[in-house]
Amino acid sequence: MKIELTYFAVDGNYGEAREMAVLNTAKWTGKDWQRIHEASDSERVKVAVELDKKYFPVSQACFLVLDRQLVTFFPDKSIK
Repeated sequence: MKIELTYFAVDGNYGEAREMAVLNTAKWTGKDWQRIHEASDSERVKVAVELDKKYFPVSQACFLVLDRQLVTFFPDKSIK
C-alpha cells in the first residue's frame, strides 16, 4: 500500500510531510531560533533535533516523519 503523508497547519500551510520533526520549543531562546533561521533548508530539522536534545536530553519523545513514515524519536538516539 502506498502512503503519502501531507501536513496541514492551522496557519493555512500544508505540504509533503517528509523528514519533519514536531518538537516542544517552549524553552528555546532567541539564539536557538537564530540557529534555526540560519540553517540551510536541508540541515534545519537536524539543528532542531539538536536543540531539542539540549532541553530534553532523555525524557521527551519527538515525532518525526522520515521517508513518509511516522516514527517516534527519542532524543538520546541520533538520526541519520
